[in-house]
Amino acid sequence: FVWLMVVFVFAKSGAGPAVEALLAAIWVQGVGTEPATRALAAAPPTTLRGLGSATSLSPALLTAVDRTDDLRAADVLLLALGGTDPKAKAVALVALAQKGDVRATETARKLVKDPSPSLRIAATRALVALATKDAAPSVLALFGDEGTATVAVELSPLVENDEVVKALAARASSHPVPARRTEALLALSRGTSPAAAKALGALVLDKSIESEVAHALGRSRSAHVDPWIIAMLRSPEVKRLGARAYVRRVLRGAPRLDEGDKALAALARDTSPANRAVGVFGLVATGAEGPTRFLADNDPSVR
Repeated sequence: FVWLMVVFVFAKSGAGPAVEALLAAIWVQGVGTEPATRALAAAPPTTLRGLGSATSLSPALLTAVDRTDDLRAADVLLLALGGTDPKAKAVALVALAQKGDVRATETARKLVKDPSPSLRIAATRALVALATKDAAPSVLALFGDEGTATVAVELSPLVENDEVVKALAARASSHPVPARRTEALLALSRGTSPAAAKALGALVLDKSIESEVAHALGRSRSAHVDPWIIAMLRSPEVKRLGARAYVRRVLRGAPRLDEGDKALAALARDTSPANRAVGVFGLVATGAEGPTRFLADNDPSVR
C-alpha cells in the first residue's frame, strides 16, 4: 500500500523525472513494478508541463507518454521530432504514425534516406503504418543493407508489392544464412497477392528449401496458392510435398479440394511406402478416414 501511495504521487506530479522513475521501476521487474504500472495507468501525463523540451524528451519518457490514452500524447511525440536524439526521434516517429497521425509523414519521408539505420527503419515503419504510396519503395530500400533487411522482411507482408515480393524470393533462395531464408519464406506466406503465391510456387524447384516451401504454401494466407499446390500434386517429382502443403492448408481451415482429397487417396494406395505414408497421414490427419484400416500395412512407416 505504501509503495502504491508513493508511486501514485509520483505519477500525479506529471514531472518528467518522476515519470521516468516510474518507467524504470516497470522495466526492472521488482517489487515496485506493479504499483508503478498501476500508477501510470491511473494518472498518465496530461500536459507538456514538466515533460521537458524537444531536446530533453528521452526515449523512455516518450514510450511512457505513448502508452497513455490521453489524446494530447500526440503533441508530445510531435514535439520530440524536433529534437536531436536519434533514438527519441525514432520512438516518437513510429508512435505518432501508429496513432494514425499524418503529421509524421513529412518527417518520415525526410528520414528514409538518413545515414542512421535506426532512423531509416523508424521512417519506413512510419510510412507503412500510415499506408502511404511510398511505403513499398521504402521497404524495398531496406533490403539493400543487411543491417536493415530483417526489418524489410518483417514489413513486406504489409505493403503487398510485386518488387518487394521479388526481393523476398531472392532472399529466400540465396541468402547464406538458413534462418534468414526461412524468415523470407514466412513473410511470403503472409502475403495475399498472386505474386506472393507465384513466388512460393516457383521456389518449390529449389531442392535446398523445397520442404520449407511446402510448409510455407500450406500456411499461406493467399487464396492464390491452391493452383500451385494442385500442380505439385500432379507432379511425380513433388507430389509428396504437394500433399504436405495441402494437408497443412486444410488443417489451418482452408476449404478442402476434391483434387487434393483424391491425391491423398491415390498416395495412400501407392506401392511406394514413402508415398503411402504421406497419403495415409493426410487422410487421417484431415479426418477423411480413420486410422484402423491402415494399421495392417506391411510397412512400419505407414503404420
